[in-house]
Formats: sequence, C-alpha cells, structure tokens
Amino acid sequence: MRFNYNHVMVFLEVAEKGSINGAAQLRHVAQSAVSRIMRELELSLKVKLLERHAWGIEVTDAGRVVLQLAKNIRAEATATDLSLSRLREGNNAVTLSIGAHPTLAAYVLPQVIGRFGERAPTCQVIVREGMKEDLIPLLSNGELDVLVCRIGNSELPSGLVEELIYHDTMVVLAGHQHPLAARRRLQASDMLAAQWILPPPDAEPYKDVTATFDFLGIAMPTPKLQTASVGLIRSLLLGEPHWLAIMPRDMFRADIRARRLKVLSEAPKTTHRPMGLILRRRAASDQKPELTLFIDSLVELTTPPIKHAERIREGTKEPGM
Repeated sequence: MRFNYNHVMVFLEVAEKGSINGAAQLRHVAQSAVSRIMRELELSLKVKLLERHAWGIEVTDAGRVVLQLAKNIRAEATATDLSLSRLREGNNAVTLSIGAHPTLAAYVLPQVIGRFGERAPTCQVIVREGMKEDLIPLLSNGELDVLVCRIGNSELPSGLVEELIYHDTMVVLAGHQHPLAARRRLQASDMLAAQWILPPPDAEPYKDVTATFDFLGIAMPTPKLQTASVGLIRSLLLGEPHWLAIMPRDMFRADIRARRLKVLSEAPKTTHRPMGLILRRRAASDQKPELTLFIDSLVELTTPPIKHAERIREGTKEPGM
C-alpha cells in the first residue's frame, strides 16, 4: 500500500464527520482540497473507500478496513507524541497511562501499582479516574494505554478488545463484633431482622443486591440507611456492631483480609461481576513491556477471587459461609 499519514487522517476525518465538507471545515481548507486527497488515496489503494450520495457519504467495506487502520495509526501517533513531548521536556521516564473506574482506582490499584513499581521502578504511572464511557475515547485515541473496569456489559468501539482478569462478587458484610459474625452456621433467615445498609435504586450495584436477596430466599428488607457512599458504609460496619451491608468484595478486600470485616454470605455466580482490561487491539509483540508487567501484577493480586469464583461454580463453599 502506498499512502501517506496525512491522506489517511483526512479519510478518518471524512468518515467521522460524515461528509467531505465536514472534514474540510475541521481542517480549515477548501472542500475541493479534501476531495482531491480522497481521490489520491483511493487511486493509491486501488479500492473505493467512499460511496457519495446526495445526503452525504457512506464508507464502503474496503473503507471500513482502512478506517480501522486509520484509527489505530491515530492512537499510536497520539501515544508517541505524548512520549516525545515528555522527552522534549527533559522527562526521560517511561510512562504508563491507566484509566480506571473510581472504585477500582481506590480499592484495587494501590496494591497493584505497588507491586508493579517494584518491577518497573523507573516507569512513571499516570492514573485517570472516570466512568468507562468517558475513558474509552481516551483509550481509542492513544491518551491511555489501558482501561481497568467492569467488562462485558457494553459494546466496544472497533479496535478495542476486552480481557477478563477476575470476577468480583457481591457479599453480605458485617463487622467482626456483629452477633452474627460469631456463628459457625448461619441461615438466611437469621439476617432478615438485621439493620441493613442498602444502595438506593439508582446506584450501580442495586440490581446485584436485589439478586442476592433473591438467592438468599428472603424479601428485600426496608433499609435503615440508603447510601452508595463506600466510606460511610465502611465506617458504620467497622464502628457499630449491628449493621449489615451487601457490597462488592473488591471494595472491602483489605478489611476482609485483615479480619476487620466478615463475609456472612456470598451472592450466586449470576451476580459475579467480570472485571478486566480494555486494550487497543495490537500484536502481542507490539505491547509495551511496562503494560505487560502491569497486567501480570494485576493478575497475581486478584488470583484469589478467581479461585473463589471457581469454587462457587463447582458447588462448594468456603468454611463458615
């Protein structure tokens, strides 16, 4: 294939704007200049990239192939430009730019970044928090190297792929001073009269909470407190002996491991939350070595949840559950 970067980027802009005129306005050039570039690109590739209609343009099958290439080129060019900018500023450190859902940034990434830092001590890590739909465009255009988030619940733009790392689970939590925490055997009905903290109906985990109560075989109780504030829930569970809450295990992993909080019951596999990575599609040989090290660190530190999910699928339970 014989074409230049400028031609491919003009084609990308035409496709994204939906018209020759739209791309021309974006570039502040005459419409005839964009039309000329498109003709040159099509002649160079010996394929038709666009079908022109009275109402605008339509990308052909061949055009969609080139369009994906154009998006990949733009993403890698943006990432390269960012790296060069840091070098021009005298910052010689290799960087890894990570996008993450706020929950994962707060409760999963600290340990992962710590382990990654031991393996790549000279790499500068940049973390950008946000919702997945807001971060995906930054990943697509090369401003992020990877996105850590819940996966599998939405369509991805072309050029991006998901990688499952582990399953998070919804768990019934109590402080270790709670009367139910001392029981070796626990029936679902024992929790019915508890003082519950539950998320409001518009909160993200609400559907998983209702599914958990269905699994337990008890009606969803009227909560004493409704909140989606993880900090408030944690403070109440740790500070008072009578609260119960259903929350994702991820958010309280450190407290569970330190035996400050106890898991009284776990939700069924139907509510397991697939957590993983969204990456730009590329050959494995082209992946940043630092990104590989980061993924390895994430996998190693989230291996226990994977094993736990396997035990649930096999129909067994942890002692005391």
